[in-house]
This record gives sequence, C-alpha cells and structure tokens, in this order.
Amino acid sequence: MMGVVTYRKGRWDEGAGLMERSLTLGPPRPLYLRNLCEVYRTLGRYDEALDAGRKALAGDPTTRSPK
Repeated sequence: MMGVVTYRKGRWDEGAGLMERSLTLGPPRPLYLRNLCEVYRTLGRYDEALDAGRKALAGDPTTRSPK
C-alpha cells in the first residue's frame, strides 16, 4: 500500500520500486500486478506494463479467456 500512496503523491519511480519490492515478499497477487501495470504505463515502461497486466490476468480466477 505504501507504494500506491507514494505513487499518488507524485513520486512515481519510488512508488514503482516499492510495488516491485512487495511482489518479492510473497506470491504475486493480481491486484498488486494490476496496480504495477498502471504505474509502468504512466512511466512509459510499456513492455513491463504489458507483462504485469498479463500476469495479473493469468492469476485472477475471475477472468476468462476470450472465445
């Protein structure tokens, strides 16, 4: 949560670093990955945003693959 707050205060790179660190502390959670996807997009780190978004979808049991 500290990463989200830091990001929202305009300290984007620091917020991204805190969010990345949180993912190393346990199994990746889809919500954390979704938040990180948005941060990466804002920072122009599009490949990383796409990767985080895909991982978020893959780990979220409420999503379904398109038919």
